[in-house]
Amino acid sequence: MDVAIRKVYILDVEPPGDFVFTPSAIVTVLENGHFTIYSIKSAHNLYRSAISRHAWDALEAGVTFQGAGFRLEDVTTDLKKQGWTHASSIPDILRHFYETKSKYFFFLASYVNSYS
Repeated sequence: MDVAIRKVYILDVEPPGDFVFTPSAIVTVLENGHFTIYSIKSAHNLYRSAISRHAWDALEAGVTFQGAGFRLEDVTTDLKKQGWTHASSIPDILRHFYETKSKYFFFLASYVNSYS
């Protein structure tokens, strides 16, 4: 059964001492509540900890965790217009971000290549 996607977010991170949020990960949330973070491997545990400790609406507004700022940017509507509405669409979503915003999402190459 192909689970529907509830939300797709860009995780923007503001490192401690910085003043600019940078797109740093893609987060997919499925209708069954499971979420997956696609990020640089070295930052994955920090991102998962930040997300796990805060409610989704708080993360959308922006939170501080371990001195860094975290904010989720909801991009679900734009992706659903492309017809990407179920978990089977995640490879297409990742490819989209890799190809259109490679400056920030260069790390998605490993995910995109593994789905090819």
